[in-house]
Amino acid sequence: MTPRERNVGTYDRISRAFLASLLFVAGRYWVSMDWQILLYLMALLLVIEAATSSCGLYSLFKVNTCERVKTRGQRQTMLISLFLIVMILVVGSAISSMMTRQAFLDDVLSMEQELSRALNATYPGATNPVAAFEDLNRTSGAFADKYSHYRPVIIRSDSSFAGDLQNISSIMTRARPVFYSGNLTSGRAALQPMVSVLQEMLDRNGLG
Repeated sequence: MTPRERNVGTYDRISRAFLASLLFVAGRYWVSMDWQILLYLMALLLVIEAATSSCGLYSLFKVNTCERVKTRGQRQTMLISLFLIVMILVVGSAISSMMTRQAFLDDVLSMEQELSRALNATYPGATNPVAAFEDLNRTSGAFADKYSHYRPVIIRSDSSFAGDLQNISSIMTRARPVFYSGNLTSGRAALQPMVSVLQEMLDRNGLG
């Protein structure tokens, strides 16, 4: 089989282009950094196969989905499908950007809420300061675990974000023994820097 020999038909090409657009949107907005390159490469391969009407696996297994006669209806289908694929890329990207932006903001606000509870628990008359601290610890740990592997577009160009995660971890590490010692004034002082870290994170990325 020569490189120019075609074995991928019209509707097969359309399905590959659709899948490539979905993989691109997923890779850009929804998956961790470990998966992005793989999805981009898969999308690129599908685009090449759709553009050249040639598939290596089809060649290996002697499969050919090309139509014998190309009709005007098939050409119209190709044009309509191309329009829909562009819409998937444009609209899908816009929606994904909005949703992942909001999800990140919600995660930060959730951590701010737990931080506020932990700080309030250090004042006289408050109850269960250690429980409030542990709630914050779980929330901040889940945040760090999620965003150490995954970068939504809203923070992808934020070169200070990795440092923010380290600062949050360091603050929690220093505050833990202080909370458990019962020295709530010192515990409040230990947690207070996290307020600035979170606010600066939001301000840098236009979310403040």
